[in-house]
Amino acid sequence: MKILQANNYLKRGGAEVVFVETTRLLTNAGYTVASFTAEDAPKSQSAAHEAFRYIYSVAAKRSLAKKLAAFEPDIIHLHGFYNPLSPSVLSAVGAYKRLAASRGKTVRVVMTPHDYHLLCPNTGFVRYDNAGVHICEKCGTGQNYHVFLNNCDRNGWLYSTLKGVRSVLNYNILNLQREIDFFIAPSHFMKAKLVAGGFDANKIETVHNPVFKYDALTAMFNASQDETKKYDLVFLGRLSPEKGVAELLERIAASKKNYTLAIVGEGEETSALKQGCKKLGLTHLVSFLGYQPQDVAFRLLQQCRTLVLPSVWYENNPLVVGEALVLGLNVALNPIGGMAELVSLFPERIQTIDDLFSSEHLMPVKSDASPAHSANWDILNPTQYLEKVLACYHKTLITA
Repeated sequence: MKILQANNYLKRGGAEVVFVETTRLLTNAGYTVASFTAEDAPKSQSAAHEAFRYIYSVAAKRSLAKKLAAFEPDIIHLHGFYNPLSPSVLSAVGAYKRLAASRGKTVRVVMTPHDYHLLCPNTGFVRYDNAGVHICEKCGTGQNYHVFLNNCDRNGWLYSTLKGVRSVLNYNILNLQREIDFFIAPSHFMKAKLVAGGFDANKIETVHNPVFKYDALTAMFNASQDETKKYDLVFLGRLSPEKGVAELLERIAASKKNYTLAIVGEGEETSALKQGCKKLGLTHLVSFLGYQPQDVAFRLLQQCRTLVLPSVWYENNPLVVGEALVLGLNVALNPIGGMAELVSLFPERIQTIDDLFSSEHLMPVKSDASPAHSANWDILNPTQYLEKVLACYHKTLITA
């Protein structure tokens, strides 16, 4: 079986990690795998050209068509493509599928949706205004015109309009989403949203994100159990409004529990959050450690007791949750979106942020390396993840 993995970028965030690591796992398992990213397509030459590319990139479509013709995959596995590749790549895979079928070859398109852009023009079921970030599901069932009325994008009307045109053209007029034969949803929440948006539940399988560095992190945990914890809480991620860090600081101040917090990451809110710490009188409790390479970030996590995810948008299935669990941390999160099911999957290790601040003490730190404490621990294993992904490939090929 030949598999093409496609994604906007090689390196950027969680989607890129899943893209790269899935490619690696498949290759190590003996499959013939190729990849395609925006680096394989020509760059825009002007602002006007960039706007058209954002909506429907002819260059990405042509580049992918050439890649498909040369590689001739059986499975095309899409990850993120809404920008800079654009939904035009769906036109390319559709044409390739039909050409292959005319020659007696079965080809199927699988997608792992890392965000909600098939359902929400703004990609995250959120809109931004001067008052902050708001959950918004008005476009979730195909009524994509709401993005024109609500100025959903944080960058203003122009970007909101471009996103609206992109969604209406590609998904309401061209119906390019129909080229996707099967979905691998990283959370039950994502599957439920896809079904509510009109996609066939029988063609969606939930496969939670694993811990791709499972063995390495387990070894780190085993080697550092006696290490003193420097911080009570840690946030690791991008510092932007939807991540809820400002709300977390307010909770810490209001609780008067004197929890120490390490903030690992950078973003547009960095300066405002530092100012907020001063206003709230938290400078003695909060340490801004900036962006750190992954290996350094993992070592920092080992110095902390509890990872906090206060996101105010529908996170899908954050990789950092599993990584923190394997490193021995507990997790406190806002139980919305894909994060809610994680509480029920790992109730002995994950709690809500409300419970974190209402409890008299922090949850005890994990003291042994045995995974037997959780019936669902296997979903963190990359070997189990690969088996489930391959099962999805075979299922969609068999039912073709």
